[in-house]
Amino acid sequence: MGDYLKRVIEEKAELDAKRERLTVFISSPSYKGLPAEERNLLRQQQITMDNYSIILGDRIKASPFAGESPKPDVITSTQYLDAEDATPLKPSRLEQGNVESLLARLAKLKLLAELASLRAKSDKSAAELANLRAKSDKSTEELASLRAELANLRAEADKSAAELVSLQRMTDLLVRLSRGAG
Repeated sequence: MGDYLKRVIEEKAELDAKRERLTVFISSPSYKGLPAEERNLLRQQQITMDNYSIILGDRIKASPFAGESPKPDVITSTQYLDAEDATPLKPSRLEQGNVESLLARLAKLKLLAELASLRAKSDKSAAELANLRAKSDKSTEELASLRAELANLRAEADKSAAELVSLQRMTDLLVRLSRGAG
C-alpha cells in the first residue's frame, strides 16, 4: 500500500472520529441550548463532513493501491482526454453501478440539504413560538394585574356607595329633624 493511500485512510479515520463527536454533540442538551443560527451552522458542518468522508472513501476505493484493478472498458476522468490530441474520448460504456451510486448520493445530498433547511425553519419557528409564549405570559401577568386593580376599584366603589347611602340617610334624618323643629 502506498504512502498516499495510507495518508488518505488516516485522514478519513480522523475525519470520521470528528464526525462522530459532532453527531454526539448535536444530540446533547448543550447543543439544544445554542442559538438557532449556531445550530444551523453545525448541521451544515455535519453535512459537509459527511460528504467529505464519502469522497475520501471513494478515493480509497478508486486507488490503484487498494488492490482493485481498473476496468479497461470504463473511462475514468484521467482517461477522458486523449493525451495526444486532447480530443474527448467516447466512453464505450458507463458502469451502471457508478451512475446509480452517484444518483443515489446526489438524491441523499439534496435530501440532507432540504432537511437542514427544514430544521432551520423549525428552529426559527420554535424561537418565534417561544417569543409568542413570552409575550403571552407577559400579557397574562398584565391581565392578572388589571383584574386585581379592577377588584380594588370595585371594593372602593362599594365602600363609596355604602358611605353615600349612609350620608343620604343622615341627610334625610337632618331634613326631617329640621322640618319637625321648625
